[in-house]
Amino acid sequence: MNTQTHFLNKRIKAVFTVGELIGFTLALFIIIALAVVAGFTAAQ
Repeated sequence: MNTQTHFLNKRIKAVFTVGELIGFTLALFIIIALAVVAGFTAAQ
């Protein structure tokens, strides 16, 4: 039972890490998109 809870904790931590990675990537894409839009508006 103790090993099972340890395994579940490792899986939960892995899921949280993946979620943080996805959130960070999305934030990075949004920042890049905003910079591109700002560049286009400045060019015009």
